[in-house]
Amino acid sequence: MRILIYLLPLLLIVGLVSSSNVYHCNYDEPNNYCKGVKITQKEIGSWNQGNRGGAKYTQWEVTLTNNLDFDLTQFYIYKDYSLKIRDRKSIWNVQEIESTNNLILPTYQNSIGSKSNWVFGFILQDSEPANLTLEAISF
Repeated sequence: MRILIYLLPLLLIVGLVSSSNVYHCNYDEPNNYCKGVKITQKEIGSWNQGNRGGAKYTQWEVTLTNNLDFDLTQFYIYKDYSLKIRDRKSIWNVQEIESTNNLILPTYQNSIGSKSNWVFGFILQDSEPANLTLEAISF
């Protein structure tokens, strides 16, 4: 009986995790769900920071728009070398997974509703936007 008390919550968690569908983006596929998810970047401001040798920094706001008819439970955005963040405190509302070079929905956000947006941001060590590519979504 005692083992069931510990086993049942674990089985519930496994069931919830495995029930979400991970869809890998293939933009050549005609019925590609990822075409219904858009990523846009907007420059908020830029400046030269004297106490860092006059380095140029730019703040960016990124909006992920879910135009699909269902909620997204996760996104996987590939980031490359162009995401040169000023420091660890210069990225917010998104979680970095260094081992896969992905940005994902932070743990405190369960989903992005249908026809809704998720906004995150960062400060980069340059004036160019980062190269961000939607690799996969979960629903």
